[in-house]
Amino acid sequence: GRESHRATDRGVADVLRPALDMIALPRGMERRWASEAVEQRMRYAGLTWVGREFAAARWALLWLGILLAVAVGVLRGWDLLGQFLALLMVGSAFFGPGIWLQWKSERRRMEIDIALPDFLDRLALGLDAGLGFEVALRRTAHDFRGLLGEHLRRLVRQLDRGHPRTEALRDMADQTPSDDLHAFVAAVQQSDRLGTSLARSL
Repeated sequence: GRESHRATDRGVADVLRPALDMIALPRGMERRWASEAVEQRMRYAGLTWVGREFAAARWALLWLGILLAVAVGVLRGWDLLGQFLALLMVGSAFFGPGIWLQWKSERRRMEIDIALPDFLDRLALGLDAGLGFEVALRRTAHDFRGLLGEHLRRLVRQLDRGHPRTEALRDMADQTPSDDLHAFVAAVQQSDRLGTSLARSL
């Protein structure tokens, strides 16, 4: 399932982390590939690495692509096909990780956006039935499937630990690229601040 896949991702990261820490990065590449924007995309993609580790992995992959490109070029005698394959390998090694990160982030955004209307309908039904927000949230999150369900159950655990509702909601929104989920969080915060009906807003 999804939880075992995430555990596998964390296990791979733990195994690679010591090797990645030993890789020397050019300062310019580290600034570019380990920026705050890159770290935000990594959170959106659900990765547990920090920016510097991702940058080191990209740097190592780039050199691997260059070595493979040279090997293919030499084996082909640097004919037209050999040059094309060499350029393809270097280009894939350079641009591939960034494209993959963007794709993974977008895929998660779409999954959340698709599931959000169903969640809002269930939550609104609970509120219309007279349940408080946190009770309705717990009941809805308990068996809600998919990525959104994981985020909701993490939100409930934070509330159980005593985190303020506003802070827990903001933290959940910050972990996802979904504008619709950000709009939901804003609606809850506005309802808390103004005392308006959240069920009607949903």
